[in-house]
Amino acid sequence: MNRGDIDLGSMSCFRIANESVIRNAKTFKEMNCTTHKYFVLCESGLDFLLKRYHVETEELYKYVTLDPLTFSVYWNLSPSHSPSPDNTRTAMATKWGVVSAGKICHDFVTAVQSIPEGGQHEFVAIAARSLASAKDFATTHNIPRAYGCYEELAKDPDVEVVYIGTVASHHFAVGKLMLENGKHVLMEKPFTLNLKQTKILIKIARREKCFLMEAVWTRFLPAYKLLMELIEKDTIGDIVHVNVKFGIPLLSVERVMTKAVGGGTILDLGIYTINAVTMVYKGEKPKKIAAVGHLNDDGVDITMSSSLLYNNNRTANIASNALAEFPNDLVITGTEGQIRVPSPFWCPTTVITDEKTYEFPLPETIRPCNFTNSSGLRFEAMEVRECLKKGALESEIMPLKDTETMTAISDEIRRQLGVVFDAD
Repeated sequence: MNRGDIDLGSMSCFRIANESVIRNAKTFKEMNCTTHKYFVLCESGLDFLLKRYHVETEELYKYVTLDPLTFSVYWNLSPSHSPSPDNTRTAMATKWGVVSAGKICHDFVTAVQSIPEGGQHEFVAIAARSLASAKDFATTHNIPRAYGCYEELAKDPDVEVVYIGTVASHHFAVGKLMLENGKHVLMEKPFTLNLKQTKILIKIARREKCFLMEAVWTRFLPAYKLLMELIEKDTIGDIVHVNVKFGIPLLSVERVMTKAVGGGTILDLGIYTINAVTMVYKGEKPKKIAAVGHLNDDGVDITMSSSLLYNNNRTANIASNALAEFPNDLVITGTEGQIRVPSPFWCPTTVITDEKTYEFPLPETIRPCNFTNSSGLRFEAMEVRECLKKGALESEIMPLKDTETMTAISDEIRRQLGVVFDAD
């Protein structure tokens, strides 16, 4: 290898990548991304790079400096071209790709682009099954590249992390595609259709050393941050019961009523109730679940009501319903009081205790959104950025073990109601 082989004159850096990205690059130059300041290789990725270009480690080290803790690779151009990993990563914008041009993707991009501190997030590509839809979305949201298939986005070297907002039935396949191409992934809920798919994606993410998180935006909202602080401080004593129900008329909404796209209220609305209980009980798995409900003619649930039994005399009741509007609040009862999160409990701006009402107004967005309080979607994107800056492969606030627990609860409720997907 010589300096000409690497083309150091035109390259300041590599980008964040792993073996899958390297395998798809024909030359070092093709992996150039001048907007990135340094390149993080997973261990297997570094080994693959050495083998692919037929060089010994000692030879490579003539041209690069390797940080053995983070696998950050710096070109040895001059001392002034060897930036600090922490300072560089903080200054870089997080480069987002978006999969799907649907309503939730519009809201997510709008919320993130509305963050007043500019330069932290940049949307560089959008992919949809229809190129025309992708182009329209790109125009509306000022995104430079539009793709008519997901594979093109997966191979885009500028994309660092992908937000997947497809229908639920596509989450597994698209997530697998992105992870295997070295992309970090923020997966819209429900994470997958079942625990089997969830475990496979987690395994791939860990193998590829990619960040992976379920986009349960509720967890990152300021109101829920306070809620969990109140719980941690035992302000209502020992918690003995959680009651949370989510009902909205949805009988005309295809994504909820159709089995082929992963429909049903359990995965669309119930996921929020399951998340609330899982948060309050700190990721604990229930000892027993008793569920009832009704299915439509396509075999997905339009109503669900479940009781969950936990250790230490604790219980929970959850419900999801596509027939009628419910109070849609969360009530947590302890031995010394209650905490109530009024509607909309899944994206609240208010928390009520016996002593005080706390308000958390959300900021405005630069364009109208489709869903309630979508401005709050910015907070999950901010969490992704913070995790990537630290080199974390999952979030402490929304850990993958909680995603597994929530998926397992959904699976059991579906089993008892008789909701079966082809993927099961």
